[in-house]
Amino acid sequence: MDLTFDVCSAHCSLLIIMVIDDQGVGIPITFIIFTAQKSAKVVHADYNGALLEDLLEHFNSAMKTNGAGEPFKPLVGNTDNDTHEFHALEHTWPLILLLLCLFHTWQSWCNRLN
Repeated sequence: MDLTFDVCSAHCSLLIIMVIDDQGVGIPITFIIFTAQKSAKVVHADYNGALLEDLLEHFNSAMKTNGAGEPFKPLVGNTDNDTHEFHALEHTWPLILLLLCLFHTWQSWCNRLN
């Protein structure tokens, strides 16, 4: 899952949820766009964890089951170091194993060292 801020001049955020197919290729399966409140100076300052949890709950409900009748239940997730994303994923799928994105981890280390 990746939440990207300020993807266009409309002052919005884009949430992308991807899966890895049996060939090891990432496939985007969901794009969710939402905007910040007009009073927010920047989109990431208006980051709403409860809204993110609500959006993921709606997504999870819509996924239902596969052809074998198995419910959608991701086992492993990858996200950056944002606690809102981490908690929203953990709340929606309590058994998910969450991994930190290596790029974002390195970026955080470099920023702290500099």
